[in-house]
Amino acid sequence: MGNAASMPEVFEPSAEEIKAAREAVELLSQRDADLEIGVSLFEGKSHRPVKEVLSSDASRFLLALLRQVAQGHRIGLFDLEEELTTTEAAALLGVSRPTLVSLLKEGRITHRMVGSHRRVSRASLLAFRESREAGAVPEKTRAERMSEVSDFLTEWSDAEERTSS
Repeated sequence: MGNAASMPEVFEPSAEEIKAAREAVELLSQRDADLEIGVSLFEGKSHRPVKEVLSSDASRFLLALLRQVAQGHRIGLFDLEEELTTTEAAALLGVSRPTLVSLLKEGRITHRMVGSHRRVSRASLLAFRESREAGAVPEKTRAERMSEVSDFLTEWSDAEERTSS
């Protein structure tokens, strides 16, 4: 479950680091799509270099990270499977807790129950935020909204007829 201790260290790149990341991205982007990045680590007091080759997945992750730094973005790493309370999840989405609970009840954000409490993974919040930013609204929700509007108009029309008679 999330707590203040689980907040990641945030890296804010300096102008020099941004420049270096841009150069690295430019150099690496010119390479083959099946990029594998090698890193040199320096061992102990002898500073003897130990070379390692990252897997293609790790290489792609490192390149994606470099691209973010090259754009001057602040970087922090999160455990996407970490489960958050509804209060924490609402704060991350920038909505009230009751609004978040409504989204959970509607099935728009996946969650699980722990006793009577809801837990939401960071991955679920990220997926919801990305779909919301892309303008995706589940069909069920559109149908429900249309039904609500239709019900409202019917009630309003019936009320108008009663007052006119």
